[in-house]
Amino acid sequence: MIHFICALKCEALPLIEHFKLKHKSNAHLFNIYLNEEVSLTVSGVGKLAAVAACTYSYSILDCKDHDIWLNVGIAGHTSFSIGEVYLANRVEDESSSQVWYPQIITEPGMPTANLLTLEKESTEYGSAMFDMEASGVMSATSRFTTVEFVHSVKIIS
Repeated sequence: MIHFICALKCEALPLIEHFKLKHKSNAHLFNIYLNEEVSLTVSGVGKLAAVAACTYSYSILDCKDHDIWLNVGIAGHTSFSIGEVYLANRVEDESSSQVWYPQIITEPGMPTANLLTLEKESTEYGSAMFDMEASGVMSATSRFTTVEFVHSVKIIS
């Protein structure tokens, strides 16, 4: 199964529509949408919300250790064009300096870039993309799967 984690419903809507996902009515802590092959959880903003959403999704869905977890959302960058899509090849948590290196085992079909997860939004960009959830997704999912099954795809905003 593929599990999407999106911070905001506006980020999730295209995926909900594309995969024809239905709301899981007995999911009370987070909005979860699913079909037979895909789930999507709307986490809310921030890495702690992402940790909670991943953990909750894992606990109430029939997850396997080889399921795929994708954090999809927006990110800022100093020079990337708005609307461009990037796969994170390095995720760093700004506050803890913890770093994850998602294993990209095939040609991704999109450019890759470093991603820095911040505690609060900033427009003072550096050489990495900025977001607020990816390190939370990496931290939570590392408890129940391995890094080759976890990735972050960011659309530059």
